[in-house]
Amino acid sequence: MTAFHLRQQTLLKGIALGSRTGHAHHFYGPDMASLKEAAHFFAQCLNCEGTPKPCGRCKACQSILSRTSIDVFWLEPEARVGIEVIRTLQEQTKYGPAGQAWMIVIIADAYLLTIEASNAFLKLLEEPPAKTAFLLLSHSPYDLSPTIYSRCQHIDFFSRKRFIQDESTISFSAFTQLSKREKLSLAKIMGPTKDLSQTMLENWTQELWENPSADKAFSLLDLLIENLLKMKYNLNLRLQLEALFLQLDKQIQHQHR
Repeated sequence: MTAFHLRQQTLLKGIALGSRTGHAHHFYGPDMASLKEAAHFFAQCLNCEGTPKPCGRCKACQSILSRTSIDVFWLEPEARVGIEVIRTLQEQTKYGPAGQAWMIVIIADAYLLTIEASNAFLKLLEEPPAKTAFLLLSHSPYDLSPTIYSRCQHIDFFSRKRFIQDESTISFSAFTQLSKREKLSLAKIMGPTKDLSQTMLENWTQELWENPSADKAFSLLDLLIENLLKMKYNLNLRLQLEALFLQLDKQIQHQHR
């Protein structure tokens, strides 16, 4: 593991070696190579035959590192992933591990799953084969579909904390640092949860009011308050949040010129 991952080592070991290891894990961060390294480390923690775990020397650890393990599947797409790929994956994993403790499926750039592929993959997560772990790698915590996102354990690999586990408490200052695609992904995640969305906008309103240096904040406050009033009666919260986030993004970019 590189120094970049040192703060995650204890967490990964705790998850892998604990008595209640989950079936779906989402690693997100800016560097895909580092996320793949972390996936290797986690897979070794799960299947290591030596001590201390991962020893890096046993047959299981070596086969994982060299990508020759029959119980570790890698999917590294360069284009959109269709449903056929997931159906093949279902066939490959339906019997669980063949020789090691766990079967592990690692999907890099998980945001490339099409809607159809995501729906098929969701069925795998809902009824996972015994002793099978799925590792989804992406650059943002909001790259996954909401249904897949809700079934994963999320681990942050950003060197500086840009996101937090509870979306309802993400600060407005953190929101401003998201890309436009990440802002829209956040709207998709928050869309089904009206109470959390309302709490998030209320927190942003309070944050802007309490910031004495925010001399350009009044137009942003107007937008937030207007949308808080609309939220009670809006039947399509996701579309409302998408429109709001795009408006906020436009105003933020304009203020930074």
